[in-house]
Amino acid sequence: METFIVFLKDWLTHLQIATALVGTYFAIVRPSKKLVLFVGFFWYACLNEFFAAYYGTSIQPGHNSIVFNIYYLFFFGILFYYLESVLINKLAKRLTRVMFAVYLFLLVFETMVLGLDYFIDFQVIPYIVAGTYIIIGVLFYFVEQLKSRQVTRIENKIQFWILTAYFFYLLALVPLKVGRNYYANQDGLSHLFNVLYIMTLVMNIVLITGFIWTGLKRET
Repeated sequence: METFIVFLKDWLTHLQIATALVGTYFAIVRPSKKLVLFVGFFWYACLNEFFAAYYGTSIQPGHNSIVFNIYYLFFFGILFYYLESVLINKLAKRLTRVMFAVYLFLLVFETMVLGLDYFIDFQVIPYIVAGTYIIIGVLFYFVEQLKSRQVTRIENKIQFWILTAYFFYLLALVPLKVGRNYYANQDGLSHLFNVLYIMTLVMNIVLITGFIWTGLKRET
């Protein structure tokens, strides 16, 4: 297992670039607003990893938190947008917009009131609240589809694949975010963070599958 984790650490960046390339191909041959928007974001996510490494070594050695904190803003913005676009219940759609506003408020609260310096600290409360709501919201979306009497091919919609991919990713990441400092400082428990590499692998596999499937099928 340890060998597999080491392999993932070395190759996940290549896999993410491969995911971006597959998405780019289908965004060109079968363009849609939602696909093009996400592919653009995913390229940003890939390039952000390289910039974060450069920032943490050449600009502010040992600290690159601000790079990721800015990324999280776009990350949750994209997920809230796609979640709102697929929900049927009008109250749930409205609540999703409200929760994104709550996320933005918590960013201000954590920095201005709690005094977290986003240049050296990662956002915590906003990430946990937003991530938890996305998980609950996606579950509600799945329930809506199961109960719906209208026949819809949700697997033909790119939003379905994006939300499914990040549902599993956040399902693993949010609990670790809650106990990040505790787990990191406990002997024998830090290996729990290896689940992030595994879930990133799952996320990319789901996204590649979604790009190919929706690229070969016309969205309905």
